[in-house]
Amino acid sequence: KKPIVSTHIGAEGTPYVHSESVFIEDQPQAFADRIIELLTNREFAGQMGEKAYQVVQNNFIWEKPIRQLIDLL
Repeated sequence: KKPIVSTHIGAEGTPYVHSESVFIEDQPQAFADRIIELLTNREFAGQMGEKAYQVVQNNFIWEKPIRQLIDLL
């Protein structure tokens, strides 16, 4: 469970929410600042990592759609 810093292109098509489950920064200095923020605030980094993990669990794990498909059958 790791926090994510990405660009808009890297996060395109994902359900991540800026400053909630991921930091989305396109400018090099802002990108670096977010990384430094996460490295210096471990508690906040842990919270962001947990939220990012939940996004993956809720949207990108095969188990959930397979269960939904089985339920339809």
